[in-house]
Amino acid sequence: MKGNQSRYASLDTSFPSTREAKFANALMDAMDAGDLDQFTAVVGDYDQVTPLDNWKTNILLKIKKSFEEDPDLR
Repeated sequence: MKGNQSRYASLDTSFPSTREAKFANALMDAMDAGDLDQFTAVVGDYDQVTPLDNWKTNILLKIKKSFEEDPDLR
């Protein structure tokens, strides 16, 4: 997933320093590590400062559920 991170950073040089980029990177790092607790903590920390809308919450729950159900994603 690291390739995607640098790809998006090259499209908008200000993106890597944004809160959203840090959130996305932390989510990808947690998934790469196979750490669902960290994934949940990252989502919770972000949501405390910037509440997630229903659409984002549903997407993140689907990602987490598919990650729990398919160990090969780790």
